[in-house]
Amino acid sequence: MSRVLPMGVERCRNGWHLKFPTKDTGPSDKLRAQVEGRDKVCVRCGVAVPRDEDSIHHRIPRGRGGENSAENLILFCGSGTTGCHGWTEKNRTAAYRLGYLVHTGIDPADVPVAVAGWGWRYPTSDGRWITPEEYGANPADLDVSA
Repeated sequence: MSRVLPMGVERCRNGWHLKFPTKDTGPSDKLRAQVEGRDKVCVRCGVAVPRDEDSIHHRIPRGRGGENSAENLILFCGSGTTGCHGWTEKNRTAAYRLGYLVHTGIDPADVPVAVAGWGWRYPTSDGRWITPEEYGANPADLDVSA
């Protein structure tokens, strides 16, 4: 007769123990590849960054309910304390103006991002950037100065 074990319990050579799942709150490998393919370089400075030196930034932070979606993610150089990712964390007012951060309750798809070398762009759910004209916004209303 087979015995059904409660979820999160497993047998090991030392007996039974609880198995605590680790929570991975980052994007899936597929979504990460989609964002890296869309951005190709650091969105803020435009520098090409090796895969192990880049970081995926949540425009609405995960701690405030930010989702893993193409519209909410952008590619930065550095970490949360270095490079452009660090700059964003230290210069939050400017980062909000440039679309690198988005206020809770606002759809990131509706907030343009100042993309290095391209100007203002809106991220799409299918992993592309579109122009303000394609989005239906007036480019004259967007100010890149920070």
